[in-house]
Amino acid sequence: LSGATYIGAEAFRDYDKLTEIDFGYHIKEFGTRAFYGCDDIEYIHLPDTFRRFGAESFRNCESLKF
Repeated sequence: LSGATYIGAEAFRDYDKLTEIDFGYHIKEFGTRAFYGCDDIEYIHLPDTFRRFGAESFRNCESLKF
């Protein structure tokens, strides 16, 4: 996903194989429920260019650490 600036609505919804997300330097926005229900995500890495989380982007991501 390097080079992506936007992750669309429900793009990875309920995708349980993700454990860590690193978007490099270009990502700016996540759409609504982009990662909803991705139970195994533990970490996300966001660049300084990131600007907006869509509604419920990480809802029901039980393993996510803050």
